[in-house]
Amino acid sequence: MRSKIFVYRRGMHRADLSSQKTGCRIMTMSHNELAFAHLLEADPNVLRFTAQPAKFTFSGMRYTPDYLAEYACGTQVIWEVHRKKGMKNNYLEKLKLFASEIAYRANIKFCLFFNEDIDYKLIANLRYLRKYQVETNRFERILELSKALPSQIDIASADSFLNEKLGRGHSIRTLLYNGFFSTDLSQTITQNTKVWRVKGGC
Repeated sequence: MRSKIFVYRRGMHRADLSSQKTGCRIMTMSHNELAFAHLLEADPNVLRFTAQPAKFTFSGMRYTPDYLAEYACGTQVIWEVHRKKGMKNNYLEKLKLFASEIAYRANIKFCLFFNEDIDYKLIANLRYLRKYQVETNRFERILELSKALPSQIDIASADSFLNEKLGRGHSIRTLLYNGFFSTDLSQTITQNTKVWRVKGGC
């Protein structure tokens, strides 16, 4: 998954994300918003999401949410990505008013995600794993063969098995990103990283 950085205002940069989940380019206005877009893109419970979904005017104020996400359970969530430290009281009050007057009345949840909670090691791993996404038919072959693997294995051994059966260029990382296998994403992923099958995954 690639992201591109653009200057959209003097001294400010916009980061765009090419999203496979939405099939379009997601425009973000900061590195923190870009990081959160990676989380939405990787979350298997998120069916689709969009950035800056609409501009709202209410009680004499204007507000544009950062994201609107639709989840597999049917819930819709408006997300605001913002720093916790230094958040002004009047801005927080505006968010509360938006949540009560607009979001909740439309049966949409409103959630705050703080910049300080972003795990950039996790984001780096997600961006790394996205490089191993493949077309559907190759994915299905990898998924089928993975059933012969032990429930826990290191990436090098799993890849060796897959490449022996399917040819070079196949990796268990494909299933790792899609949630069929799991690992400790707080640590840098290497060939020696242990991965384990997610119960019910395959």
